[in-house]
Amino acid sequence: MKNIKGFSLIEILVVVGFIAFASVGTYQLINKISLTNKATENNRIVSMIMSASKSLYATKATTSGVSNSILTNAQAVPVGYIDVTDPNIIKDAFGSPMVITSANIGAGSNNGFSINIQNVPKQICIELLSKGHSNYDTINVNGVFVKPIGFTIDLTALTVQCHQLEFNDIVINYFK
Repeated sequence: MKNIKGFSLIEILVVVGFIAFASVGTYQLINKISLTNKATENNRIVSMIMSASKSLYATKATTSGVSNSILTNAQAVPVGYIDVTDPNIIKDAFGSPMVITSANIGAGSNNGFSINIQNVPKQICIELLSKGHSNYDTINVNGVFVKPIGFTIDLTALTVQCHQLEFNDIVINYFK
């Protein structure tokens, strides 16, 4: 008679544990890729809004009166990012509201635009701003300038500000 040996309970538990460990690692990697893609998408949306707002106000002396409704009425915002219940609400890739207004940059008055991106998850705050910062004249995270006008971005301040809260409010200003 043949002696058939199976797997012991410990061997099976080791294999199941390894599979669980690999699954958690895979999930974290997929989650990180998803967040990175959404951060890239947010940068694309912000770039589109920046270009559209500059074009709309190119012949005007000031940026006074710019708003979400002006941009949506001018079809400057992709339809997928306009709230279906209220066309004056522009949402980012995470579904958080973005508010576009006129900005006073430096000593000027109504000489630029401001995009307030609300409720940005801390996991992508740094990635979102470090990728697009060269296009922005100032960056404010939770009330603190991490890129004052005329300076480069302060990565230490950016890191500190982005990690203080679970969700961050970011204000990006750029000249007309």
